[in-house]
Amino acid sequence: MDYRVIVTDDAFADLDNILYYLLFVLKNEQAAQNVLDDFEHTKEQLSRVAGSLRVCENQKRDGGHPFSFYILR
Repeated sequence: MDYRVIVTDDAFADLDNILYYLLFVLKNEQAAQNVLDDFEHTKEQLSRVAGSLRVCENQKRDGGHPFSFYILR
């Protein structure tokens, strides 16, 4: 069963900032494309395995991966 993955506005803002930095500060188009490809691949993988994942019980988790995903059934 595939799940619908919803990316938060904060996650899109983080992605935008990362891509901006890579493209306009470092001037590294390949790195920006790799980040975008990884982002899309992660969303795709999450849609397939979401049913086997546990919900994070630590409500105060701060830091970690720069992207936040919500998965709906």
